[in-house]
Amino acid sequence: MVDTTESTPFRGVVKSNHQKGKAVKGTEVEVRALKEGRFGWFALAFKDGEDKPVFLNPANIDRIGDVSAERVAELDAERKAWRNATTEMLKLSAVAWENAKAVGIDAQFVSIHAGRGTRQRVFLPKSQIRDGGAPRWLIAAKVEEMLEKFSLEGITERSGFSVEDLLADATIFTTSTPKQIFLVRENEALSA
Repeated sequence: MVDTTESTPFRGVVKSNHQKGKAVKGTEVEVRALKEGRFGWFALAFKDGEDKPVFLNPANIDRIGDVSAERVAELDAERKAWRNATTEMLKLSAVAWENAKAVGIDAQFVSIHAGRGTRQRVFLPKSQIRDGGAPRWLIAAKVEEMLEKFSLEGITERSGFSVEDLLADATIFTTSTPKQIFLVRENEALSA
């Protein structure tokens, strides 16, 4: 049984089939957090090779060891990247259209595959805009919408597209990973 005051992350093993719908007895998991929820304590755990978390009862887990220092560094980097993606504000270009709830910015969606660009009006909710900027996650989601609107039929590579004039100080490039964008300012790569 795991004590709820133990430090995380650590390696654990499921000790019974009580929660076999989530993880069967003997499954090794990486416990990243122990939290108290509405129905009591739970462990936020990940089975090896899976990105989707399972929520297990701490009483159903035996600690088998600490995670490596390298793994702790990886998790810290992932947390930092997630925090930056959810809090980083990107400066928007001039607004072309506006109403009480949203703004529209005219951007150029450029396809290297087709050799042409298309003007797209990107609508952003005013509730997400602060000091002329929008959160990175929202911009990434809007770029994803553009990819879908442009119709990627017949195109197997998601990269090779850029979005210009949406951001005031950067050009956005798509990546092969959905909802991941790459920013370039004055020929300087900023972030993926």
